[in-house]
Amino acid sequence: MASPQQLRIDFVSVRADSVRGVLEPYIAPDCECTVNTTFFGQVRGNEIKGTFQTRNGGRVQAEGSWEMKRTGS
Repeated sequence: MASPQQLRIDFVSVRADSVRGVLEPYIAPDCECTVNTTFFGQVRGNEIKGTFQTRNGGRVQAEGSWEMKRTGS
C-alpha cells in the first residue's frame, strides 16, 4: 500500500460563481505514473460542488465529483 502524499494546488481561478484549478503533477499510486489533475466547481453560498479529471499522457485516467462546505464562524 502506498504512503499518503500531499497534493499541492498549482493554479486556482475564481470568477463570479465558478472555480477552476490545477494540481501540481504527482505520482498516482494506482499506475505509479505521473498524472495531471484539473478541477472545476460552482460556488453556492457556503458550498462548492464540482468535478475533477486526472490525465496521464493526455488520456483520462480518472474522473469524478467533489464537494466542500464551509462550517463554523
